[in-house]
Amino acid sequence: MQRIGLTTLLVTCLFAVSAPGWAGTYKVIYAFTGSPNDGSYPASPPSYIGGLLYGATAAGGTDGAGTIYSLDPATGTEKTLYSFTNGTDGSTPGASLTQLGNELFATAQDGGGTTGSRYCGGSYYFGCGAITKLNLKTGVLTVVYDFQGHDDGDSPISSLSKLNGVLYGTTFYGGGGGCPSNQLEQYGCGTVYSIDPATGSESVLYAFKNNAGDGMNPAGGLIDADGVFYGSTSDGGTYGYGTIFSFDPLSGRETVLHNFRGRQDGANPIGNLTRVGGVLYGATNAGWVKNGNYGTIFSLCLSTGAVKTVYAFKTGAKGGEYPNGNLVEQDGTLYGTTSEGGAPGTGILFAVSLASGKETMLHRFGENGDGGFPSSGMTKVDGVFYGTTFEGGGTGCDGLGCGTVFSYQP
Repeated sequence: MQRIGLTTLLVTCLFAVSAPGWAGTYKVIYAFTGSPNDGSYPASPPSYIGGLLYGATAAGGTDGAGTIYSLDPATGTEKTLYSFTNGTDGSTPGASLTQLGNELFATAQDGGGTTGSRYCGGSYYFGCGAITKLNLKTGVLTVVYDFQGHDDGDSPISSLSKLNGVLYGTTFYGGGGGCPSNQLEQYGCGTVYSIDPATGSESVLYAFKNNAGDGMNPAGGLIDADGVFYGSTSDGGTYGYGTIFSFDPLSGRETVLHNFRGRQDGANPIGNLTRVGGVLYGATNAGWVKNGNYGTIFSLCLSTGAVKTVYAFKTGAKGGEYPNGNLVEQDGTLYGTTSEGGAPGTGILFAVSLASGKETMLHRFGENGDGGFPSSGMTKVDGVFYGTTFEGGGTGCDGLGCGTVFSYQP
């Protein structure tokens, strides 16, 4: 396995960036309408495949258990490709989709059970989650794997990553005992797992322990950096506020690279990490002592392991609160969303310059026709960013709106 050299990594940790221009165009491309004919509450950014956007909604559809949809960003034409049934095919698909050939792989947080009710995620559910694949040519959805809970994984809430023809991911629970309370011991602290997409064979590669500084409850997926995966746990670690970790799929070794301290350097990282050269960037959903407990953007240098706070969010009409999605980088600037903050308090779209650390609010989300409460990051396609809001966009879904897909072009 080829890995980038130490000298190269060290140089890329010190790369120069230019000051960005902030002018841009924001647009709502599509507003979901909810059950029974459409999805609702999208919780992840769409994937771009062959000129179309593909994504999942956590609810809506025929049975209210979520959908897989396609969307033409040029025309705004949306189609529901599949409605989950809250049964053996899973329910609550909250993560981005992963493409392999003509098939889209999705993770469903709940459902998937084939043997009746099981103890999953702290309660009895019909299934502990599932991995499915949708054939884009035939429209047929197949269950690839049905999680069993306990020693197996439980509640896959993050997207899948590809490496050498194998899919890798994390589950929020599962993996057996080792967590610090009697309830958690029944289903584990979370796992790293692999799936053979051809056979559906699943292997638990690592079970988080939350002891000796290990983390628990990974909410984000894995990012491949030269054959080694990097991710974060939303809780656990030495101080109980989450960790950054690496995982080597060849050796099966997991290494904690950073323990978040809480308000000092951030707390509870949720979204996927983003690589820019030899640096990983991410967001914490809370933390920072000077400005309140509203979250941070952090960096991790791959060559030295040094972690720095790039920006700390501030409350009020001009500040975003609680970033919980991935970041995208363009021309030395990180772009992302916060789930709350701004005015009227339903989240913002922001940019942070890597040269100066300056943050600029690019858009305030609002629920009157606009989207509200974006709970994920964005996808970059040819210089245009696409994202989703969990609510807003109309009057459906109890008057809150069922969520939107939006674009932003810097």
